[in-house]
Amino acid sequence: MVVTGVLARIPERIKELIYLDAFMPEDGRALVDYLTPDQRAFFDTYKDKNLPLPPFPLSVFGVNDPAIEAYLEPRFTAQPWRTVYQPVTALKVRPDIPVSYVVCTGYGESPMTTRLAEMESDPAMRVITIDTSHYPMLTAFEETMAALVNE
Repeated sequence: MVVTGVLARIPERIKELIYLDAFMPEDGRALVDYLTPDQRAFFDTYKDKNLPLPPFPLSVFGVNDPAIEAYLEPRFTAQPWRTVYQPVTALKVRPDIPVSYVVCTGYGESPMTTRLAEMESDPAMRVITIDTSHYPMLTAFEETMAALVNE
């Protein structure tokens, strides 16, 4: 969501985009627009009560290594519900810069995989899949580095 908004604000300063197991939103859409009805209902509960969103259990994202859990969990905090409801401003046409869509497939169907076929059919898009969790920098370091440096 963030890099899409940054690209819309300062496209002349962006030389390359890499979406790392991330949403690639369309103009005027918010994160909640890409969720299933059940997922959306979860977020709506907190929004309706004006409460911050709690961190998700790491198991939702395919992390089941106790060492990684011990490292990550103390660093998680709640976030304002507005972060998932605020629509992004996106460019209607992507600039002529390299764009990579790196999707982690090791934790089942996720909102990040819903646009995978669309991205794979885009000849201008570099698509990489990594069979790992949503935290690939911790669970598949070598594959993640190779994807980021275009190897």
